[in-house]
Amino acid sequence: VNIPVIGNGDIKTCYDAKRMIEETKCDAVMIGRGVLGNPWLIRNTIALLDNKETVTVSLEDRVNMCIKHLNLLKEIFSNL
Repeated sequence: VNIPVIGNGDIKTCYDAKRMIEETKCDAVMIGRGVLGNPWLIRNTIALLDNKETVTVSLEDRVNMCIKHLNLLKEIFSNL
């Protein structure tokens, strides 16, 4: 086709995104639900596609992100 094609669906890891691009020759991928609980997915996908090193997220980083989200939710819902 002569228009940009964006692949979508079942992108849960940076390797899923790379595989989709390689197998379908799409121009880009759209990451949706795969980011839920893993906000580092986009950064790692970009790194992998740019042939850079991906980051392993520590348990401490994951816990800190959960606490940050909890505090943001508390702030939002306390103002309702």
